Amino acid sequence: MTRLGGSSFAGRPAPAGGTPTSTRWSCRTPARSTASSTTSSSRRCATGEPPSSPPTGPRNGSRRRLATAPRRSATGCWSRRPSRGGGHRSSPTSRSGSGLPARRSSRLPKWIGEHIVLDERGAVAGLLRFARELRWSDVPTPVRERTIQGVVDTVGVMLGGVDSDPSVRAQAVVARTEGTGVVRPVGIDRAVSWASAAWLSGISGHALDYDDTHWVTILHGSNPTLAAALAVADGSGAVTGEKLLTAYLAGFEVAARVARSMPTEHYSRGWHITGSTGGIGAAVAASRLLESDAPTLTMAVAHAANTGSGHRQHFGSNAKPVNSGNAGRNGLVAALLAQQGFDADPAGIEGRVGFWRVMCDVPEPGALVDGLGSTWEMLGNGIKPYPCGVVSHPALAGTERLLGNGTLASDIDSVELLVHPLVVELTGKDSLHSDHDVKFSIRTLVALTCQGHGRDVTAYSAEFVRSRPEVRELFGRISVTASDRLGTDQAVVTITRKDGTRAVEKVETTPGSPADPISWEVLRDKFTRLIAARGISPEQAALAFGRLRDVETLPDVSVFTGTRVFAQ
Repeated sequence: MTRLGGSSFAGRPAPAGGTPTSTRWSCRTPARSTASSTTSSSRRCATGEPPSSPPTGPRNGSRRRLATAPRRSATGCWSRRPSRGGGHRSSPTSRSGSGLPARRSSRLPKWIGEHIVLDERGAVAGLLRFARELRWSDVPTPVRERTIQGVVDTVGVMLGGVDSDPSVRAQAVVARTEGTGVVRPVGIDRAVSWASAAWLSGISGHALDYDDTHWVTILHGSNPTLAAALAVADGSGAVTGEKLLTAYLAGFEVAARVARSMPTEHYSRGWHITGSTGGIGAAVAASRLLESDAPTLTMAVAHAANTGSGHRQHFGSNAKPVNSGNAGRNGLVAALLAQQGFDADPAGIEGRVGFWRVMCDVPEPGALVDGLGSTWEMLGNGIKPYPCGVVSHPALAGTERLLGNGTLASDIDSVELLVHPLVVELTGKDSLHSDHDVKFSIRTLVALTCQGHGRDVTAYSAEFVRSRPEVRELFGRISVTASDRLGTDQAVVTITRKDGTRAVEKVETTPGSPADPISWEVLRDKFTRLIAARGISPEQAALAFGRLRDVETLPDVSVFTGTRVFAQ
């Protein structure tokens, strides 16, 4: 265990053990069969499409399945099953003199030439075919609802982040490096280039750490995907709400499945998964709106995979939202490059020295295609009720519940937190020099929540904390203990009152998570808070929220760019 408390940390955080056991979310509503898109021979053809017929015999005497199909729920609309790769995997020992990972025949996928042998299926080609052929009419109602909520939430967070420090500085950079363009970023009336519009929208949308999160992979997939899609919508015109929703869903599903295909070692090595895989989803969404054909989409994804980057070292600085902005811009540029005939290796993800091989030791290709059309990653996406990283949310939820049950802030003598080790690793900051430090300090976040500011986006700043002596004073009386017996969705909060009595709350599911989805009422409140922080009237906020919620029927979604969403 690692313990934080008092005026400084009492120990060094232990390395996180990775993400919790992953879950897959299924919907029982019938969808189109994808069988034809998930069969391939042992080698992929040059276009990235699977060959027309599979090989007739086994390879090397056997066929090995890398993943199993998801179980279906017999009682509810959604079901979930544990995946086989939830734990942390240590790096293998290098082969002597080669600098390459040691061979582990029981775990490494087979290779023939430059390509992974994938149980007779071209997983990448199958996933991209699904993304290219997806129709909104095929999408089950629960997935549609969550997709619409994703648009409302993401655009709201982009609008709220326009005046943040990272966004303002990024806007100044664009002003110095390019002239007038034709596309408006979300919340900004100045017209810039398509690429800069996606970049700025992506930075604004992640600057507040308030954007949604794919619960298993910790991917912020909506922000870069919609940043690229809305830039295309404003630049090309006449993109309907249904087209935007379909492109966004296709891009999100691809990004989340690519993120799933990499074990937790990808994250533990230091990759910021939004930067590394978000651009792939953005490329898919942009390509859908640009009406790219199959070879062009394959090339766009290869270009996007080639630019995936971003490191966790920069968490707590302005560089973190830049990763999301880069993902949106790079995905859009990748789609435009492919449209102009720029070639790349079509095996950009699965190639021998491509994305998978660089980003992790043992990719899990089956994650790309299992349950396509019936298992939806969008149902595993969570919308944040608190403007900070999701690892902090269980502790904040537990604190809120105790305060709602009659505990007054003035009665608190001390607070004890028992949390997953990842909370200490990611949010163990002690000194508060910037707004980012506040979001990455679990003790500060809990102190703010005790004072009633847990959902107040304006309170998550160093200036606000410095101006509140009661918050700083309570900070020193909050202790944090990490336990690997807790999942990332769990926390135990214990408040000791000044009269010596204690109140304990154990959080098993986090509000806004897939297990406890956010309601439209809570989402409306979040949107209103974000818009009010910009000084926009409640009437204009209500108008904007209504337009976003009606996105499915809009004839032109370019109304979401610039500030036109507020116009009467």
